[in-house]
Amino acid sequence: MIIIFYTTLQTIVGILFIIEKDGAIDSILFEKGIKSFNTDKCILKETSLLKECKDQLESYFRGKLKKFSFPFNISGTPFQKTVYKNLLEVPYGSLTTYKDIAIKSGNPFACRAVGMANNRNKLPIVIPCHRVIASSGNLCGYSSGVDIKKILIDIEKNNLYL
Repeated sequence: MIIIFYTTLQTIVGILFIIEKDGAIDSILFEKGIKSFNTDKCILKETSLLKECKDQLESYFRGKLKKFSFPFNISGTPFQKTVYKNLLEVPYGSLTTYKDIAIKSGNPFACRAVGMANNRNKLPIVIPCHRVIASSGNLCGYSSGVDIKKILIDIEKNNLYL
């Protein structure tokens, strides 16, 4: 039996639910995504890994951390995993487009599929799908709302040189 632990963290973008599974961070959910999280099969306990994740997320929100170092699971279809690995290469404070990620993921016509992969990203902030914008420069599409996407982009823009 797999034991799943979770904890919560109050942030500038609301409450985050952080889930640990198999010795790695498995998911980070914004308040909006909590409906899909069933706590009946989980244990509310702040393990050392969950504490480390919380500490790093708090440092990120203060503009002091640019890259996460705790172990995390990358899950999804082969295409989604390729998208996520490409997202991990987008530098802190930088932006890229859906088209650029589609090209890097091997299919230049898969912009919508990149958007859907971002929508299913179980580790927002850590796998920085908020750094992906439309080719027009517009902030569009973010599973927890464009307002949260803007906050995350602004955090990085304002702390780029720290």
